[in-house]
Amino acid sequence: MSLEPRQPPTSMPHAYTNACHRVGDTVTKASAGPQALQRQALEETALRALAGRLPVAVVVDSQPGVLTTAYVEGTPGQELMTDELAATALQTLGRLLAELQTVRPDFHSVV
Repeated sequence: MSLEPRQPPTSMPHAYTNACHRVGDTVTKASAGPQALQRQALEETALRALAGRLPVAVVVDSQPGVLTTAYVEGTPGQELMTDELAATALQTLGRLLAELQTVRPDFHSVV
């Protein structure tokens, strides 16, 4: 049995009201604040429903108050809002929005 050293968790930027940490190839999000469990359940449902349609993280595990997803390589959108990159970033967001608008509004009740 090989015991590999565990990577320490790394705090994720732009986590806002939730505690998000990356450990290796996963991200663990501990929900906090009002209606945390309901928001987590809706987020998990949305991620599962959008998988394969939009570039969203794959759900790895879900426990009450903690959602674990695969890490998605990339740059947070807020960091792309520079003079040089904003136009391209906003065009990409527009294309993603158009694709998102094809998802049934009641997707969470039919998954």
